[in-house]
Amino acid sequence: MEIFLVPWSRNCNFCLRVYSSLPMYIGDYIAEIRPMAGQKIAVELLKKKGLSMDVVFSPLFRRTVVKVRLQDAVAGRLIRMLKGLSNFYESRQFPPKLVENPVLEEVEKFLAEAGAPEYMAPEEVDEMEAVWEKLFYKMEPVPVKGGYMVGMPYELYFVSEDGDVRKVCRPKHMLWQAAVYRFYKGLPVKLKMEGENIPNKVLENIARSIRKVAPQLVLTILP
Repeated sequence: MEIFLVPWSRNCNFCLRVYSSLPMYIGDYIAEIRPMAGQKIAVELLKKKGLSMDVVFSPLFRRTVVKVRLQDAVAGRLIRMLKGLSNFYESRQFPPKLVENPVLEEVEKFLAEAGAPEYMAPEEVDEMEAVWEKLFYKMEPVPVKGGYMVGMPYELYFVSEDGDVRKVCRPKHMLWQAAVYRFYKGLPVKLKMEGENIPNKVLENIARSIRKVAPQLVLTILP
């Protein structure tokens, strides 16, 4: 099996696009890896597991690209890994030791623990996306153990059954959407919560959002 690696400029930053063949259309890629740390992991593993890496000229891109021949025995795992790396946006999300010396088995374990959809069951991915849509698109509260999750633009809050409001902080080495889903399911997940200095305007919006499902908490939430 062959894949092609194409450096790409995206929003003033460089990313690495992966194509399963030289495409007819520029947008026909199978993975787009944005963080430099993710790109380093991808390239190092392709060097270790690939049969060969050659520079070829692509008329479509009007530049040279890298053609990688993959061993059939690991091709599927490598493609899955490349797609998993596409879910990350910052290099700090990757453990430094994993970036310095990537091993396929360890990268796969990290991606599964971080909640990459490629390493989840399809029904779990569907449910995760449904919870995300309810929180951040429909802006509806979602019941969880001990209270409710309330989504605000770019932020998530937890409202306890006693009306205590805390901001949920993003985990460092885990995908945000997956962390929210695990919190919803009651699965083990390390989430830091902060309850100080929440603006009054945010508290008012949370009270407005939650009044249909838990009206008894509104007066407790309001400043």
